[in-house]
Amino acid sequence: VTDGETIYVASMDHSVYAVDPGNLNQIWKTELDASITGSPTVVDGRLYIGTIGGTVYAMDAETGNIFWEKNFEGGISDRIVASGDRLYFGMLSQDTGTIYSLNAEDGSVVWSYDAGGAVTASPLVKGDLVVFVTETGTIRALDLDAKPVWMQTLDTKLYNTPVAAGDLILVTPMGKQDLMLVAYDDTGALKWIFTP
Repeated sequence: VTDGETIYVASMDHSVYAVDPGNLNQIWKTELDASITGSPTVVDGRLYIGTIGGTVYAMDAETGNIFWEKNFEGGISDRIVASGDRLYFGMLSQDTGTIYSLNAEDGSVVWSYDAGGAVTASPLVKGDLVVFVTETGTIRALDLDAKPVWMQTLDTKLYNTPVAAGDLILVTPMGKQDLMLVAYDDTGALKWIFTP
C-alpha cells in the first residue's frame, strides 16, 4: 500500500518494509512475530498490520516504530480494516473464527463475535454494517456494536472480502460455476446471481 509518498510492503519473511518509490531505497524495515499475508492498512500516519501468528500491530508509518501490539488466538490472513476510530478484522483457527473490533488508538478490544467458521478475508464496513464471510459459506452482517443484522448461507466456500458496489454487497464464492457473483442489499435480501 502507499500513502502517496512511501510504499509499505508486508512480507512472508515476518517483516514490514517502507520503500521510497522515487529511488526504490529501503527507508526502514521492522520485524514482527510471524508471516504477514495481508496488506498493511495506512491511516493518518499509522500502519495497522495483522500476522499469521495472531498479533495486531500499530506502527509509525514514518519510522516503523511499534505504538502497540495485541495478540489473539488464531491467525490473521487478510488486511485489517480501519473505519472511524475502530479497526475490524477476522481470525481463523482450525475449527472456528472470530470477528474483532479494536480501538485504533490503543488496541483495546471493543467487541468480539463468534463467526461460526474460519474468517479468511477482511470484513467490509459499509455504513452501519460490518459484513464478513466464512470458509463455511456464511455471509453475516453485524451493526457497529456487534448485534446481528442478517445472515445468508451459500453452499460453497467463501475466501474473498465482500465488496460494496453502490447499494449492493457483492460476494464471490469459490468452486461453484453457477455462483460466480452474488449480490445482496443492505437488508440481506438476495438481489441477483451472476452465472457465466
